[in-house]
Amino acid sequence: MNKTLRAAPYSILVAGHGSRDRDALLEFEGLMELIRQRSGDCSVAHAYLEFAEPTIDVSVRRMVADGARRIVLLPALLGAAAHAKNDMPAEMLALKEEFPEVQFHYGAAMDLHPLLLDLCRKRLIEAEARCQNLRRREDTCLVVVGRGTTDPDANSDVSKLARILEEGMGYGASFVCYAGTARPLVRQGLEMAQRLGF
Repeated sequence: MNKTLRAAPYSILVAGHGSRDRDALLEFEGLMELIRQRSGDCSVAHAYLEFAEPTIDVSVRRMVADGARRIVLLPALLGAAAHAKNDMPAEMLALKEEFPEVQFHYGAAMDLHPLLLDLCRKRLIEAEARCQNLRRREDTCLVVVGRGTTDPDANSDVSKLARILEEGMGYGASFVCYAGTARPLVRQGLEMAQRLGF
């Protein structure tokens, strides 16, 4: 069979946020390698929204130059905040105007998938195993720290995650705080959680 006829009907562009931290970029590139291994005949590229290269527009131009005519832009973002709802779709609209002959499709940001919940549970069990002064879960307040955003939907996903872990694993309570943008911040959150008496 002709290789052209067997070629994948679309190409995938996985777009991460980007970071100034080289280790963070290496971790993302490691994830990209796993995606490429499992993508079959689909062409897979990656890009960053900011702080790193290649940017989304640069990667799309390379894909089009290589012959891509259907591109799926997949946001590799946890939670649908402003970057997933506004920034990446705006980039895609500009690229649609630049390349009217290319079909663009936009994927959904990652949400509270059962595999993500399983990973959180695993990390908590690992942390408990390292604890020298372990308390019973029902006597423990689980503090969950989210990134924080101006988007209330994304912040509410962190609260939902905390509640699912609290109830599913038997913690006495849970409390949510954020590393930036949203309140309470980590220090304030820990002080407030301490007042709950756990």
